[in-house]
Amino acid sequence: MQVLTVWVLLISSFGPGMAMQSNDSADLPPVVSAVAPMYPPIALSMNAKGEVVIEVSIDAAGKVVSATVVSGNEYLREASKQAAMKWQFGTVKEGSKPRTTRLTFVYGRGDATQPLRTQPEITTVFKPPYRVELISQPYIIN
Repeated sequence: MQVLTVWVLLISSFGPGMAMQSNDSADLPPVVSAVAPMYPPIALSMNAKGEVVIEVSIDAAGKVVSATVVSGNEYLREASKQAAMKWQFGTVKEGSKPRTTRLTFVYGRGDATQPLRTQPEITTVFKPPYRVELISQPYIIN
């Protein structure tokens, strides 16, 4: 069994001044916590990459109540959807209109000119407002 090493690099923190994509013109509350997906081992071995867009519905307490895949590689969709369900947003007044936004998870490959590693190494970068990038560094498959 291979173990994935995940390095997290926070480019910037999520904050109250960030706008979300929404179906209504009002700004939605900020992200309270964001979760990066695991890069699925099968996707890594197949060199699967690309963007996965997930639309989430958020309740008044800021909890994601549903997540729907809008687009993306079929091998990366489920991991992205599971991560999206763990995001937490700011609260709003009870009885407010339902809130939705789209999260983008980008899966990529690192620089092939770098030395090969013996195990997968994933660099995770959160890019506000709602984008998470996972970069897999080249490694040797045993």
